[in-house]
Amino acid sequence: MLVGKTRPEITRRAKELIQRTLDAYNTGITITTVNLTDVQVPEAVIPSQRDANKALADQERFVKESQAYANSIIPVAQGAAARMQQDAEAYKAQVSALAEGQTARFLDLEGAYAQAPEVTRKRLYMDTIENVLARAHKVLIDTKPGNGSGGNMLYLPLDKLLERANSRDDTAQTAVITGRDESGANSAPKQQEPDSVTVEARGRGDR
Repeated sequence: MLVGKTRPEITRRAKELIQRTLDAYNTGITITTVNLTDVQVPEAVIPSQRDANKALADQERFVKESQAYANSIIPVAQGAAARMQQDAEAYKAQVSALAEGQTARFLDLEGAYAQAPEVTRKRLYMDTIENVLARAHKVLIDTKPGNGSGGNMLYLPLDKLLERANSRDDTAQTAVITGRDESGANSAPKQQEPDSVTVEARGRGDR
């Protein structure tokens, strides 16, 4: 039965059957190729044949699309994996270098502390205070208790003082650029002097 077979399969089966028949009659003839030039199928089989051909074409198309998708997604995945590995190696090197630096710094501090404990403690305290106050926007200063001061607490709004100083700088720069004073009259540009804010905290007894 050759129904439902493809053209290459039919050609191969026909070649085998013809060669087998010729060999049975000892003709000495060898079949090399078989070509199907005109194939006539019954009318009732034509729709099924068309569906079979369409299914085979769809199968080949799906296989090619799958191979193309695999060829496109595999390099992307390999590149992402390589990038993640490189990022991990870079992070590892960064963390290792940071840990080694902290270890070396700790060993240096340990040696300095062994030679001068009091000086090292004061230096660490001053470094810590400097680091904290550099990021602070508000500072509370406790005046020295005693001397009749009562230990008053002073509040320094550094952020507000900086905003006020910047506002004054902007106003002065605008006046210099336009060349006008507050009354609107023309005036020669003057050299701006930077504003300074000085805060002093002391107890009553220190005045």
